[in-house]
Amino acid sequence: MQSLILSKWNYKTILMDSMILAVIYFTPAFSHLLNMPLYIVEPMRLMLFVSLLYSNKTNSFIIAASLPFFSLLTSGHPPVFKALLISGELLLNAALYFYLSGKIKNYFVPILLSISLAKIFYYIFKFGFISTGLLAGSLVSISLLTQVIIIVCTSLLFGGLLLMETRKK
Repeated sequence: MQSLILSKWNYKTILMDSMILAVIYFTPAFSHLLNMPLYIVEPMRLMLFVSLLYSNKTNSFIIAASLPFFSLLTSGHPPVFKALLISGELLLNAALYFYLSGKIKNYFVPILLSISLAKIFYYIFKFGFISTGLLAGSLVSISLLTQVIIIVCTSLLFGGLLLMETRKK
């Protein structure tokens, strides 16, 4: 009989993925306690990038697809069609990041481009969902300037982390 032995890598992956899910799970509670709209800093995207940098591709895609629905099941937000949009955006973000990071030998640019292109996808489909009545509300709920600042900050943060990780090796 073969026993199940988890390697150090598997423990690291399980721990990282569990932490990502826990942060997303508690984001609505933190937001309520702090009386701050934490969604503005895009915690799901931040956790996706933690996964992209510290986990493997398969887990990153699973996290991208499941985080919005996990949040929906635990907090009732986002609504189903918005969760679908966010999952699509995060999946595209991950795919673009992996593709671009293989083509562009820079830490900042693939992150910046993958987020920007995924957001364009999100807004095109959100417009379609609003037009067909699948979603209600405005097309843009966070100002574009704020979004640009968040994209640049996220890119600098994770680009810097990548640079530090490669210099350690």
